[in-house]
Amino acid sequence: MSIYKRRAFLTKLPMPITEETLTGICKSRDHIIAKVVRINDLMQFMQMFRNDDVKVLFLARDPRGMAASRDKRFLHAIDTHVNKSADGVRPLHPRLVDYVVEHCQWLETNYKAITEGSTWLQNNAMLVRYEDMAMYPYKVVPKMLQFVGINGSTPVEGSAPHADSASKKWRRYFSYEEVKEIQDLCSDRLYDLFGWKRVQSKLDFIDETNTFIGSMPKAALE
Repeated sequence: MSIYKRRAFLTKLPMPITEETLTGICKSRDHIIAKVVRINDLMQFMQMFRNDDVKVLFLARDPRGMAASRDKRFLHAIDTHVNKSADGVRPLHPRLVDYVVEHCQWLETNYKAITEGSTWLQNNAMLVRYEDMAMYPYKVVPKMLQFVGINGSTPVEGSAPHADSASKKWRRYFSYEEVKEIQDLCSDRLYDLFGWKRVQSKLDFIDETNTFIGSMPKAALE
């Protein structure tokens, strides 16, 4: 109830909240946007997407950035008691390892669905990298709005953070050794598909000019 009140500004929902109530509210509005954090395989929902003419925006995030966000929010407090090894490296929380492995499987599965799946899904899905949206909102956001058919104000150039800020966040949060361990949980193929660059050495890691964000393959943008 609090989520609907706070995020959707629905202060007078009748109790109990039913599917019919929520469906009625959705149908009364011109545009409906739903954030679904984990649909393991978009292909499993194809029939529903087609029936409701759904536009799919698939947001892909670098596993290292996702790991830093998850660890900071959910695991850091319960992981502080873990003793570091002799070289000062803190072992990754087992749950964080699971998060990363699942995240990479999720990325590959849905990348394939969007780029190689049904023609309908290819035409009605747009793949967006989190890093591009965060760094260049004035370029990416207008394309997203146009894709889903919404007219709205867009960010202006110059309002975005510096181009390497997306990678700086996880580089400042994790040590070099932790980053190496995290990125090795995912395949080389995944990094190639999305244009993320692996950290190859400690010098590579501490070099402030390295962003570890390359160009995204053209196939993923079509």
